[in-house]
Amino acid sequence: MTEAAPELLNRIAADWSSCTACRLHLVRTNVVALEDCRDDPARPGVLVVGEAPGKTEDETGRPFHPDTPAGALLRRILEQAGVLSNCVITGCIACRPTGDVDPQADEIAACRPRLAAILAATSPVATVSVGRLAKEQIAIAFPHARKKSLLAGVPTVHVVHPASWLRANQSSDLVDQRVRVAAKAVTRLVEKIDLAPRGVEGCREHRWRSVGWWTRDTKPVRPLEQCPCGQIR
Repeated sequence: MTEAAPELLNRIAADWSSCTACRLHLVRTNVVALEDCRDDPARPGVLVVGEAPGKTEDETGRPFHPDTPAGALLRRILEQAGVLSNCVITGCIACRPTGDVDPQADEIAACRPRLAAILAATSPVATVSVGRLAKEQIAIAFPHARKKSLLAGVPTVHVVHPASWLRANQSSDLVDQRVRVAAKAVTRLVEKIDLAPRGVEGCREHRWRSVGWWTRDTKPVRPLEQCPCGQIR
């Protein structure tokens, strides 16, 4: 993350709070621009991109609101993967579509500059797309994709939208299983990242990863304020 990332994100949210770029501004309550969940904005983080706001998100202005079933499930996934306190959450569009249907192509296009601005402001070390629409729009918003799973040089992973599990009336055991599978997918993505904050180096036995200290075999040793061998973070 750049040093100015928190200020840039605040500016993006403020600039888009009065957006009238598409017809959805006529029916929305709030613009759901983003939520910065990072404990330390100076650390590299993960950008989580969902689809469109729902009723509660529209009322509160928070994407994937934790009081909604889908929002709670997504946050469980991110928490189990160890990135909930080190991510920025946003969506393909910032206004709730009429009737909670898929947004129209022109509505998505009107909101794409906001998504690109959030990417530029956060410089994420990884992205997580949640839902089919998010997966499609990440590929469009990051046009310099060099590989299928490497968009603009940023590793990404796709997660099925938790709302689809709820609509299918799946059992709680099956939902729990799907949460664990999704969390493992995000964890595997994060394990590939080996970026240290400026001025911090890991010893030969331990490496700094974006979510904390990890041993060589990638088993998490978090949360710690210093390297397991005693080196200060």
